[in-house]
Amino acid sequence: MPTFFSRCVRVRLLVPIAGGLSARPFVPDTSDRGRFPPQIRLEATLLGLPVGRLDMSGEDGVGRIMHLSVRRAWPHHTAAARLLDEVEGVARLAGWKLVVWDPAPEEKSTRTWAEEHGFSAVDEGLLQKPLPQAAAPKSEA
Repeated sequence: MPTFFSRCVRVRLLVPIAGGLSARPFVPDTSDRGRFPPQIRLEATLLGLPVGRLDMSGEDGVGRIMHLSVRRAWPHHTAAARLLDEVEGVARLAGWKLVVWDPAPEEKSTRTWAEEHGFSAVDEGLLQKPLPQAAAPKSEA
């Protein structure tokens, strides 16, 4: 159940362009190439103030969380939850089947929280979360 604070957090998807990140709305590539940017950033804001950031890369059906940071002055888990919830939406656009993450050892509370929200531990501290695949559209007979 979303809390009041989680409903107030806005998350933007930023994509790389010409060596930087763009704040323009992301528009999926509808050409036959079906390309998705190799790197993305999700930025969480509350009333226009930044509260968290998540950087990801993706390749071969796997999204990799490279960095997650949330301001300590903000309820840490609420902002992290919103960012990780958005990862699933982005994964559908990108066609990822799995998200992997290797949080820093000092982020024990984040690791515990992630495991409570669907990530499972695999070898050498890596966390992973298989993503549900969208159902194929039904064809009419």
